Amino acid sequence: MSEIRNVQLSGKSTFIVSLPKHWIKSNNIKVHDKLVILENEDGSLIIYPYNKFKRKDESIITVDFKTYNSYEEVLRECIALYLAGYQSIKVVNITSNLHELKEELRERLVGIEIIDETINSFTIHVFTSSIEVNIGKILERMFSIVYLMFENFISFVKGEVDYYKRIIELDTDVDRFYNFISRQINQALSNSYLVYELGLNNKLECIEYKLVARALERIADHIEEMVSNFIKLGSVSEEIKNEIVNLSGKIKENFKDMLITFLKKDKEKANKSIINIIAILNDIRNLTENLLKNYSDKQELTSLKLILESLKRISEYTIDIAEYTINMANYNY
Repeated sequence: MSEIRNVQLSGKSTFIVSLPKHWIKSNNIKVHDKLVILENEDGSLIIYPYNKFKRKDESIITVDFKTYNSYEEVLRECIALYLAGYQSIKVVNITSNLHELKEELRERLVGIEIIDETINSFTIHVFTSSIEVNIGKILERMFSIVYLMFENFISFVKGEVDYYKRIIELDTDVDRFYNFISRQINQALSNSYLVYELGLNNKLECIEYKLVARALERIADHIEEMVSNFIKLGSVSEEIKNEIVNLSGKIKENFKDMLITFLKKDKEKANKSIINIIAILNDIRNLTENLLKNYSDKQELTSLKLILESLKRISEYTIDIAEYTINMANYNY
């Protein structure tokens, strides 16, 4: 139902629009009651009665362990509720793996603490609010971790340092930040006022930032997979090691400036990066074909193919980030 109302001037600088009487009655609004007014990116306004404006990050929800079929289902449910924006999650009637569940949630989720615990239940609380968060800063942290993973992988292949455990730890950190960004953006997509608190201009940017975070999370996963597959190789020729190091270095250097390119919405640099990465993809394809023709050890060949496939996927995710940059540059604010 839409209505057209005239704007009136009260005094010298106060503009007034009357509210529909049926809306006042249906929401039981009284004189001196507070209203929440939100401005959308298109210039329109949303009005809420203050007493009905309860955010998920002010609420608590209960998960009954006994109603789920397995520990893994409970874990997934808790993570999903965190991503949905709930501030407190109480898990009750825990019949097994209480300690493991607490530790895994702590490992996967940013900003949570156990605030209450009994022999068969506990409550996790998220202490980080959207007001304290700038999504750009979180992305910077994710980029720096993934870049460090690249450097560690190259050093590992060269035989300089055994970074295997460190890379796994860094991958876990990337997963945690991805979950955190997903939580904040999910909240912003539901509540327009949060978009600006996160340092973004509109909901379209929310989507692009989440896509970039997802690409970074997948790149980190592939770096971890490359380390695992390189370990399976055992002994491998210096020539092949040098090929992997060379390709990884080229991808890393293109990846290096991608964050600034994205945050500055520099589509010229983004397009140049895409051209460079397409050339790297050709190099990966040529090396793969060469190995298929000349490599005799099938077991080692499988591991090498998986490493090159990961390098290919990392390159494609980097192209995705460049394309998200171009999208952002063309938004009309």
